[in-house]
Amino acid sequence: MVHSNFLGMKLSDEEQAALILWAKEDGIEKKSVMMRRIFRMALRHFAPVKIFPPQILDALNLSREVES
Repeated sequence: MVHSNFLGMKLSDEEQAALILWAKEDGIEKKSVMMRRIFRMALRHFAPVKIFPPQILDALNLSREVES
């Protein structure tokens, strides 16, 4: 099991998957502005943006290219 450090928290692969599922559950567009910002930061940290559906990336104003 690999852990990623994000916002001072260590996230396992399962926790990262839960974060993705949370975003998809009822649409990222319906989340609060703060939660969208946190999710956007998580996406930038985890970097494999290519795995996310276009609607999530569009809602967060992220490109499909990995950000540096």
